[in-house]
Amino acid sequence: MEETPSEDPGVARDAAAQGEGLPVIKIRYRSGVVGETQRVVHAATFADESVITACALSIPVAQVERIEVGGMPCMQCAARIALATQPRLSRPDR
Repeated sequence: MEETPSEDPGVARDAAAQGEGLPVIKIRYRSGVVGETQRVVHAATFADESVITACALSIPVAQVERIEVGGMPCMQCAARIALATQPRLSRPDR
């Protein structure tokens, strides 16, 4: 079965093809809300009046800005996404 490309770049191809999954956006805190070192780019999805990040933060929508390109990534978000997308390897029979 061939995967069809997603129309929305924030939705994984397989999730879009299966009609599942929430759109994932890149966000960071707005300037002045937190210190500059905390303004890392998170992978997130909308949940009511907040966004939920891959590293389990719940941030009010009014405190974030959407990022298209660039920015220092949140290492916890990056690690969780990398681990979630890794294929599971089966152990050879012993």
